[in-house]
Amino acid sequence: MKKILALAGIAFFVLSCSNEDMDTSATNDRSIKKLAREVYPEFDRVMTDLYNSEYDIAEGRTYQDLDKEFYVSEVYLGVEGDKGLAGYFVTDSNRRTVYLDYQEANDIVDQYEYNADNTLSIIRFDLTLDPNYPRNPFNPSSPVATNGKFFGWGDYERGPCEEINGEWSRSVYQNYYAFGVAVSTRTTYELDGVTPLREPCGPSVHVD
Repeated sequence: MKKILALAGIAFFVLSCSNEDMDTSATNDRSIKKLAREVYPEFDRVMTDLYNSEYDIAEGRTYQDLDKEFYVSEVYLGVEGDKGLAGYFVTDSNRRTVYLDYQEANDIVDQYEYNADNTLSIIRFDLTLDPNYPRNPFNPSSPVATNGKFFGWGDYERGPCEEINGEWSRSVYQNYYAFGVAVSTRTTYELDGVTPLREPCGPSVHVD
């Protein structure tokens, strides 16, 4: 089933950004607590705006997804990290880092990510728009669906076969996954960048 595009808000802010190497061999150890300025300095202002200084970042864990690794660190609220889970930092093997602010009460995730020009984009995802979400809770240890992906844009998928003006065809799209949950969808277009791509389908058409 094609997932519904869930982009509720995008905001951009200009902030300075710096990088710091990360040890991806660490295990999930809540006894080691840090603030963003110590491990994700570019996100220091983001975390301060969201939680003031009342949070801590636990040592993370590496997750393997096909040919890519993801390092995930949990963020907990409270001066001692005792007021519940706030979200997750995710860094892939290409050094892309995002922060996922997880609002469990309403199943919303806000993704914070710096662009190449050091502006900050914020994208809101509604987890409930994925019909598989109730069987695949939002955490990095949940099993990923067979046609899904741990994190990022998945493979091309196809919609149902439909008759349009006497011709049978189906749409081509990609889902964006966060811990195996399809949180957004983008349409694939023809080379003109305007016309949505549709593949022939139907009893008389063979499509691999």
